[in-house]
Parts: sequence; C-alpha cells; structure tokens
Amino acid sequence: MTKLKEDSVMHHTVKRSSWFAIAVALYCLVSFNPLSANQLSAWNNESAADGPVGSGILQLRGNGIDTDAVLMNTEIELDVNGLLADMILSQQFTNNSDEWLEGVYLFPLPIDAAVHAMTIQVDNRTIIGEIQSKENAKQTYQAAKESGQVATLVEQQRPNMFTARVANIAPGALISVRLEIMLPVHFEDAHFNLLLPTTYTPRYANADTPDATAITGPVAHSDEIAAPELTLKARIEPIESAFAVKSPTHNIDYNGTAVTLFESPMDRDLVLSWPSSSAETVLGNVYTTEFSGERYMQLMLPSPTDTTAIKKINRELVLIIDKSGSMSGDPMRAAKRAVLSALDGLDANDHFNIVAFDDRATSLFSHAQIANATNIAKATRFIRKLNADGGTEMHEALQFALQSEDPDRLRQLVFVTDGSVGYEDELLKMINRDISNNRLFTVGIGSAPNRYFLEKAAEVGRGVSLSIMNIAQVQEQMDTLLQKLERPVLTQFEINFEGGDGEFYPNPIPDLYQDQPLMLVAKIDSTVSGISLEASQAGELWQQSLPIPVLADSTVSSIARHWARKKITNLVDDQRYSSNPEKNKPEITDTALEFSLVSQYTSFVGVEQEPVRPASEDLGLAHVANLMPAGAAMQSVLIPMGAAASDTLAVLSVLFALMGVLMWWAAWKLGVINVQKRPAA
Repeated sequence: MTKLKEDSVMHHTVKRSSWFAIAVALYCLVSFNPLSANQLSAWNNESAADGPVGSGILQLRGNGIDTDAVLMNTEIELDVNGLLADMILSQQFTNNSDEWLEGVYLFPLPIDAAVHAMTIQVDNRTIIGEIQSKENAKQTYQAAKESGQVATLVEQQRPNMFTARVANIAPGALISVRLEIMLPVHFEDAHFNLLLPTTYTPRYANADTPDATAITGPVAHSDEIAAPELTLKARIEPIESAFAVKSPTHNIDYNGTAVTLFESPMDRDLVLSWPSSSAETVLGNVYTTEFSGERYMQLMLPSPTDTTAIKKINRELVLIIDKSGSMSGDPMRAAKRAVLSALDGLDANDHFNIVAFDDRATSLFSHAQIANATNIAKATRFIRKLNADGGTEMHEALQFALQSEDPDRLRQLVFVTDGSVGYEDELLKMINRDISNNRLFTVGIGSAPNRYFLEKAAEVGRGVSLSIMNIAQVQEQMDTLLQKLERPVLTQFEINFEGGDGEFYPNPIPDLYQDQPLMLVAKIDSTVSGISLEASQAGELWQQSLPIPVLADSTVSSIARHWARKKITNLVDDQRYSSNPEKNKPEITDTALEFSLVSQYTSFVGVEQEPVRPASEDLGLAHVANLMPAGAAMQSVLIPMGAAASDTLAVLSVLFALMGVLMWWAAWKLGVINVQKRPAA
C-alpha cells in the first residue's frame, strides 16, 4: 500500500511538473510573437519597418574559440601639430600556443582616421605593406596564407572599425603590425581634443546587416582573458606645457614634453584635451601645403559668439531612448538621467514626447503634448520604469519620431543611444529620406559608443552629436546640448576662392551651432590668394574673408591625406543615398590608391617572400578578444537578444518544451505513467 501511495504521489508530481513545463513553453512561444503588445500607441502597422522584427542577434563571444591563443597589446606614438596628428599604431600579436595560427583582430579607430602605411616586423625582418584593391589584397593574402608565408591583411569594415589578419604565426612567436595613421584634431568649447577608441560595444545585426560576421568578434571581461593593454606617448604642439593636456577618461602621466599612458586596460575610449592658447584660434586658422604637385589648405573658423539675435520660438522636443541589451549597466543609468535632464529644460510653451525602444518601440503619448507639470510627471514615471534588455531595432522608433506634426514649432529629435548596430547604412538612408524640417541630435552613451553612426546620423539630421562617457557629467553635458538646440548659429553657407578655384569638403557645409567651429579642407589652384565665406545668421548676412598664406612646408602630406579622406567620405555619402550602391566605386578606389589609404574598396596587404610554416603543419584560427566596454553589464555569452527578451523567451520555450518531453519519457520509463488500456466495464 505504501509503495502504491508513493508511486501515486510521484505520478501526480511528475504529471503536474510536465504539464507545467509544457504550459510555460506555450506561454513563452505566445509571448515571443514580435507583433504583440508594446506597439507604438499611434503607429499604423502598415508603416512598420521593413524586415522581420526581432530577427537580429548580438554576439558577445566567439564560437568556442580560444581567445587566449593569440595575445595582443597596443602601443601608440602620437605627434600633434596644429589641426592634424600623425599616429603610429603598433599591434603586437603573440602566439601563446604550440600550434601555427592565424590571428584575427577586429579593432576600432576614429571615424575620420586615414590609414596610409603598414609594415610588419617578424623577429629582425621587416615586411612593407602595399595598398591594393580589396579583392586583390584578399587574394594575395589567401595565397600567402595557404603557402605558409607570413602575411598581414588590414581591411576596413566601417569607417571606425577595421580587421587585422596575421597568417602563419609560429608557436611562441611575436609579430608586430605597424600602421601609420593621420587624424584631424577637433576643436570645441575653446579646447582642442583627440579621441582614440580602444574597444567597441558589440554590434547588433539583423536582416539589414549584409556583413554581420565581418563586424562580429569575441568580447570578454578582463577577468576572463589576458586583457589587452595600451601604452601611449603623445607629443603635442603648440602648447605651453605638456601639463596643459588633460584626460577626462584616463589617468595620464607626463614625461618631459610628452604625455604618457602605460599598460592601461583597453576598455574605453581615450580622450586627450588641451586649451586654445593662440589669438589666431579666435580669428581663424588657415594652413597650406603642397603634395605631388597639388596645393592643399585646411581652415578652422570658430562660429560667432554673439547669439543674442537668435529668436527663441516654441519647439517640439522628441526624446528617443535606447533600452536594448547593450545599454545594460551604466549606459542605461546615464541614458535615463540624460532624458530626465532634457525634461527639466523644457519651457511651459514647449511640446514633447518620448519614444523608448529595444526590438519594438513604445511611445509615451500618441502625439506630442504640452510640457505642463502633469505630463512631465507622467514622463518621469515612464523613464524610471525602463530597463535594458532585448535587441536594437531602431527603424520603428525613428520612423515614428520623424513624423512631422505642427509646422509652426521647431521640431528637434534627441536620440540617446550607444549606436551599437551593424545596419548603419539603412538607418542613414531612412533619416536622409524622412528628415524634412526636423533636426536630429544624437547623444552617445557609454565608454565606447558607435561614433560613426552617431555622428553621421546627426550630420544627415542637420544637428550635432554629443558623447557622454561619464555618468557624473550627464547634467552638465545635456545642459550644453540643450543650449545648442535653440537654433543653428550659421546656415546656408556659400564659399568663394579668390584668384582661382578649389574642391572643398565637407560639401555642402553643414549648419553651425553655438561653440562649434567650421572645419574645412580643400585642394586649391596655385593662384588662389584668399577665401571668402557667406552665411545666414538669424536672417542677416554674415561674411568672413581670410588670406591664404604662403606655403609653410612643401613636404607635409597630412593635409593632402585629410582632404583625400574627406573626399572619399563625401563620395561614399553620395553613393549611399543614390539608387546605385556602387555609383562612385571607381572614383573612391582610385582616390584611395592614389593617396595610399585604406577604404571600403582598398586594403593593405604585406607578404614575406619565403614560407615559414612547414607543409606538414596545419594552420589554426584564433580570434583576439576585445574587452567589454567599462560599465557595460552585458553577459559574456553568445545569446540572441530580442524584443524585451523575446528571443530569450524563444530559447526558454524550447528548453521548457524539451524538459516536459523528457519528464514524460522518464515517468514512462519508471512505470509512473500507466499506458495500459482501461478494461471494459
């Protein structure tokens, strides 16, 4: 009797547990429907973004790859002279295994970096890299790899993301890849600054990402791998003292006239900043040079400081906040603070709305509402309830925000995100198509945001981009941005070269906002003696003329390379928004080859003449891991990230369903479930 009672209890327990597992599985499957709740309250389903919602994936780790097999550290030598910097980036790859390996490293660079030379150091041997078309470089590298020769291939995946491949690294060997890079120096708020990324936030890829594998690499926390480290030495001219250089992101040291950083973890963007100490900065700087028989110039002209004539009009502020999985941790906290700070800056006559998104978008209101105390309170509650989870599908949120409403209001969109997506081109096309009279301002959140997307989106949206890397600075930086939102200081630029002609970039010249200088580079005729600019300032004509100085140094090539890089960017933008996806490929390729630049159509390849790997030895593959950005709380696992964990629910539904089936099977094997037919009455 006791045995039967125990079996009966076990039977009912297993049966209940099995039904529970299957019920949970069904619930998860139902919850996974990407078209269920949380749709935009006023959004027509026919206007939803093309492509399957929730079909993306965020890959945080490699597929079982031993990320410690090849170790990598970075050294940077930086020489800044005025508005341009020459950087030597040395990546040292060490084979930590007893096998022959190919090392692959996905690494970030500033979006306007011009990679123009490469050398490879193997023991005491030096290999000079050669610029080739992307297809030819890949074939050259593959042939060398298969024949056992040491070879390196450096390719651009995005303007701020590159891949270095090093083939046939012997066991225990060290190979150093040395890249020579030109960087423009930026100027804002009376300070010069340089930003050097050292890692990246993993990109979310969906059906609009044609090259997801190319922009995906292993990312791990520092306690999981032998963390890559950065050593830096920077010399900056003209400054009164190296101690004038500061960094809001790192603890830098000083060595005579140089700024140094020693073996720092590569888990955040490095920012160097120094004040302007020259009266010429206020009046405007013009630099010229000659390269390959052509004359080039670079101009920096600060915008007017008197903005009293700019009239304030009623505005409509739409705040778009990213709450996807990559925003977990400090980024989400900073984003919420940023939006709350923006709400504090609203006037009683302003209108506003909030759109939050992961795989799907949710709006606070169906239409923008007046910024009264009641609506601000609703917005505050809405923001505080947000949690980071899911994928990063931006289409729906942006489409909703870009819908124009009252034409009498100044409509400004503030997009708060880490920009961690791999389908940037599709988003930029949509913004370019639908921006109308809106202005789009991007706020980059986190210690390593996708600045390429953030800055290009703001450029297409005729706004500005701001990055907030320190959560303690959210209030201050958002206040600065909100002051700029009022109105552009200068618009509708026209440029004339006196005594000749010039090809200048960016073209057209974008609107300038408060404390934002005009930065321009041009190839000019030898007869050009000056430059004159006209623009609209609060409806009035603004004019400025500057003489072109005599050549200071005919051997300097940095300005020419900067011009070539800007020209390539302009051609890529024009191609992106045309109906022909390869409209400017020949001109882009020719320009990159002429100036020896890595681009989307050109790569550097270097090959040692003699094979080093014996034919009998196999070649393994090892991916070098980047560090997870500081403050990020993403899990270091390979897992799909869907709508509010919708893809996670899909995974769980399968697991629970399998659990239910296994429990039924186990119960039947144990004889707990009686499958005999009931005898007839």
